[in-house]
Amino acid sequence: MVHYSALTSIEGHLSVGPGSKLCRGEKLRLGPRASMRTGSRCVIEPGARIEVLGELVIGDDVYVGRDAVIVARSNVSIGSGTLIGERVSIHDANHGPADARQAFRTAPVTIGSRAWIAAGVVVTAGASVGDCTTVGANAVVVGEIPASVIAAGVPAKVVRTLPTCNSAPAT
Repeated sequence: MVHYSALTSIEGHLSVGPGSKLCRGEKLRLGPRASMRTGSRCVIEPGARIEVLGELVIGDDVYVGRDAVIVARSNVSIGSGTLIGERVSIHDANHGPADARQAFRTAPVTIGSRAWIAAGVVVTAGASVGDCTTVGANAVVVGEIPASVIAAGVPAKVVRTLPTCNSAPAT
């Protein structure tokens, strides 16, 4: 179900999987050559802001919390069964210095399957989060966080290893 008030500007390709819900109050903007695809049964809560100028791929059974921000100038991928908490910020681009703010540097962002990105986390350009990993509230993810761990802090560091899980979400 797509609330059309959520669609701020759609110029590119939008594919919403069956049973997915884009709630009223979201801000969704797709540039002319952009592509956004959600899997089945995804929920994107009100207040989320999504801007795609490149490609955004969201797997099945993904939850995106209130007031989350996802900016995909190049490529952002979120695996199936992942939970994105409220006020999470995911950006695959960094602006330039003060005298050249439009000088963007992009690097793909990958979040694995069955990950939990807790409230207030910032995921920066080029970061990756492994399958079944939990990133603690208000952490800043730079670089690679492996699978099946808990990471926390600024910058996020592994604080505990978890038992290996099956990255395929339950159906």
